[in-house]
Amino acid sequence: MSATQPKDTAVVMLAKVPWNFTWQSDHKIAAGLAKRGYAVSFVQPLPKRMPAAGEAAFALAHWLNRPEVAGYRHQPRPPGVDLVSPMVFPDINRAFKCANRVALVPRLIRHLRHLAMGRRQTVVITYLPFPLPMAVAGALAPDLLVYASFANWASASLATRRKMVEEELFAEADLVVANSPLLVERARRHHSRVYHWPGTVDFERFHADAQAVNRPAAERPVRTCYFGAVGSHIDVELLAKVSHHTALRILGPVLVPMIALAPGSELPGMVPYLQVAENLKDVDVLLLPYRVSELTEGVFPAKIFECFATGRPIVSTYLPSLLPYERLVYISRTHEEFVENIGRAIDEPQELGEQRIQVARENTTDRWMDALSNWLLTALAEKG
Repeated sequence: MSATQPKDTAVVMLAKVPWNFTWQSDHKIAAGLAKRGYAVSFVQPLPKRMPAAGEAAFALAHWLNRPEVAGYRHQPRPPGVDLVSPMVFPDINRAFKCANRVALVPRLIRHLRHLAMGRRQTVVITYLPFPLPMAVAGALAPDLLVYASFANWASASLATRRKMVEEELFAEADLVVANSPLLVERARRHHSRVYHWPGTVDFERFHADAQAVNRPAAERPVRTCYFGAVGSHIDVELLAKVSHHTALRILGPVLVPMIALAPGSELPGMVPYLQVAENLKDVDVLLLPYRVSELTEGVFPAKIFECFATGRPIVSTYLPSLLPYERLVYISRTHEEFVENIGRAIDEPQELGEQRIQVARENTTDRWMDALSNWLLTALAEKG
């Protein structure tokens, strides 16, 4: 039998975030695999619950693929990536489960098989350890099942609200890819084939497009920026405090109630991924204001190497996954220390910026996508 090749392989991604959202690992992996010749079907997140009050716009944007309805922007979709918006119900009651099993999931499976037509083998990559994604993965009967463990689903704040089948997913998966030390360690307690896939960076874009510009003396107040979605994982109280000490910019959708920011704070909303770096040209310090919790113990910020590529100082709350980079990141254990570290960062030695850039060069998206592709092809070949 000939060697396994990307052109022979269809990849179905059961994603954790929509395509038209802030650019995350889901997007990088889909785009990277398509670039290497795989046929990629990006399945928008399968529902875990009914929309809460005030979430109707998000649900409508998801089903219609109309991100502007929810205040999002269209993200570029490269050749080789098909976007699939499944019309299924959350598995929360008998009627919904029956409708999914009898009609909706079979229709989704037929569509995904049609998209994979002409490919010799199928890989399913799922981010979601829940019954409905497991049912979809099982119905596809893939040649390779990959669990992308990129969230600390076992944390109390998530596990208590949804039925999870993570242990079953570990048992069924052919390999596991995890992105933080905590998740790698936990996965290795359940599975013998676990790979560490950290955040990555489109280095040329972030390094070149974010090159600093000289601002007039009148505009010299320290300018800080957080880019990404503002959800329950972000410390909005801390952002409010920072806004009273610096000129704060938030690039991304705000999904939770925001505490009043100081006058002059900038909230341009979500910008397409290709425009993020150019919006950092006049920024002095980048922020990672994660809320410290059991959930964020397992977080490895997907944007960390994008931050490094700019060379800018980075001030973060305490994340265990960033401790290997503590000489390059100002890690803060309190709100007061966070604000103080912004002041320290302004006067840092130039060589720290150069060291960040070098780390980013070593963690390009192309490098890590080559590694992921090799893991997939090796596992497929071993299964025969």
